[in-house]
Amino acid sequence: GDVYKRQTQSTWVLVEFNPADPNTGLKEVRAPLEDALIKEVLDTYLRLPETERQSESDDADSIVKRLYKRWKKLDNEQNIFLPTACYQMFKNIHSLFPQHHYVIADFDFLRGATSALAGVNAPVVSFKLAGSAEKHDYDSYLVPRGAADIFFPTNFYLLRALYKRATRRSSSFLKTADFVEQNTRTKWTETKSGYNPLREDFANTSVFFTVP
Repeated sequence: GDVYKRQTQSTWVLVEFNPADPNTGLKEVRAPLEDALIKEVLDTYLRLPETERQSESDDADSIVKRLYKRWKKLDNEQNIFLPTACYQMFKNIHSLFPQHHYVIADFDFLRGATSALAGVNAPVVSFKLAGSAEKHDYDSYLVPRGAADIFFPTNFYLLRALYKRATRRSSSFLKTADFVEQNTRTKWTETKSGYNPLREDFANTSVFFTVP
């Protein structure tokens, strides 16, 4: 993904990062937005309705936490993390395999780290500790290579729009539980105890698929 920052009401710049002095770490560097592919992705994003421009939110959050997240998002809404590599993948696969079909599952929102408040569709940056449920969250994605896992949520509205632009073909998406409900038999995904992980867990995931 790439991150973009609004410079004026109608002008955007590309924000790149490059290695700086080891004592100060990585730094963001603004550059003119000139790449044609990046311009296409940004244009697709800006054409989305306002309600479709951010990845999903966690309904389990408290009202206070959701209001705080909303305030922080508004504070950083001029920073946008966009899936330019994904768009390039769509174009490449369509060129090589025009009769392709997709079924893609991914996270549509991610809980936790302060880094996720850095902008629209910003990543969670986290490092796994010794305990099974222990982790260290970072405040920024500007961490040394290999120091942390960087997880981006997928905005499935944007994914659908990018796919349409790249291929002129239709696609859709469903929450994982709804996709499983429509496309499997209960016994396929249910354990002996009656527990059905694909329907009861993974509430923060969705499935994207092409439409014949």
